[in-house]
Amino acid sequence: MGAGIIVDITTNPLWVVRTRMQTQHLHSRVGDHARDRYKTITGSLRHILATDGVAGLFRGLSASFLGLTHVAVQFPIYEHLKRLSRENNNGKERKIDLVFASAFSKVCGCVVSYPHEVLRARMQDSSKNMSGSSLIRTAGDLVRNEGWQTFYTGLYVNLVRVIPSCVTTFVTYEVLSSNLRTLVEDVELR
Repeated sequence: MGAGIIVDITTNPLWVVRTRMQTQHLHSRVGDHARDRYKTITGSLRHILATDGVAGLFRGLSASFLGLTHVAVQFPIYEHLKRLSRENNNGKERKIDLVFASAFSKVCGCVVSYPHEVLRARMQDSSKNMSGSSLIRTAGDLVRNEGWQTFYTGLYVNLVRVIPSCVTTFVTYEVLSSNLRTLVEDVELR
């Protein structure tokens, strides 16, 4: 978790820049901001510092910290499912079970932690109605104005994106790890 906190703190300014670049044209249509204030990373950083100060670079950080729950949910479920697989298959892990364990644990992690994605994006957005609000206030405003379902807007698209990546990463890791253990054992026996 400590590493996740450090990563969140150091990368948050880039998330703010990305969000501002992605949403600036939405605001220009309603007269909130001039178009193309956020063209480059350095130009965006300068603009945010000039208009919002250093605090502007860390908007949404509290929501990013909520995203750390993802790992706290995903990995224990994954390890539990792997253990069940071994117990039911005479100590062996079947690749299909690894696929299921990695996909299911990823879905669980995403379902629990996805609201942080929406909260972070809304807090980092440069529009006057959300930017600078606290986590609790932003969450309350979203529930009041858009309903609970807004916290899961885009979840399905996210799952389609992250599940294949997770399955590939976890199964590859497990296969390589197993093969390397076997190789080391063979070398030690010689």
